[in-house]
Amino acid sequence: MNDRTEVSNATLLQMIRTRLAVGSLFPVDGKSFAGKGTGQLCAVCGMPIFATEIEHEVRTPRAAYAHSTCHSMWVQESRALSESRQ
Repeated sequence: MNDRTEVSNATLLQMIRTRLAVGSLFPVDGKSFAGKGTGQLCAVCGMPIFATEIEHEVRTPRAAYAHSTCHSMWVQESRALSESRQ
């Protein structure tokens, strides 16, 4: 996530949990393509992913982009959700 964002990791994790629970964010399995940011909006935090940042592109179940930190937390919470449903 870029330096201008004031969102703490705890707040971001809670936001991801809530959005996964209500279905406004889909679970991911960790598979992504990473590269230099292209200005896409992060599916997690909503901030642009600048060229100075790493951008993760998720392709399944649909295309989405995320900052490295956001993607890592998204994967972590997706796995936790999957385990809680078993």
